[in-house]
Amino acid sequence: MTPPITKKCLVAYATQERQYLWAVELGAEATIADALNAARACAVTDAESDPNVADAGGAAAVTDAAGASTVTDTARDAARDAARDAAHDAAHDAAHDAAHDAVAAIPWDTAVVGIFGEVRERSEVPEDGDRIEIYRPLRSDPRQRRRERVQRQRKGR
Repeated sequence: MTPPITKKCLVAYATQERQYLWAVELGAEATIADALNAARACAVTDAESDPNVADAGGAAAVTDAAGASTVTDTARDAARDAARDAAHDAAHDAAHDAAHDAVAAIPWDTAVVGIFGEVRERSEVPEDGDRIEIYRPLRSDPRQRRRERVQRQRKGR
């Protein structure tokens, strides 16, 4: 028997382009690692059911701006619809692949994690309402970048 759901946490990951947030429900003794696994399952499901990526199927009717539907039945309309459907399918496949790639790029198992900006071990047990953050590695040390920038400015004087 599974333990009753007793706490809710938010798992967060951000890139420069987008912030990802997953609300997860956990048992009382669930760890940060358990929360990350639950968030990963949510992320995969979200990528598969994203309304921006969802397959609209091959509609037999066309709806105009006023909301009136008309069935297309001429050969020219059928050819135009086939071309539009092929373009839609290609766009859908590209968007679907991009969503899966974005989820796959999240360092679920390797990144440093924390709660509200404080680094924590994956074995720790979060509290109800905690924001569990997955941290991206820094491209370079910010202090070193600043030192280099100051040196360049001094040389420019």
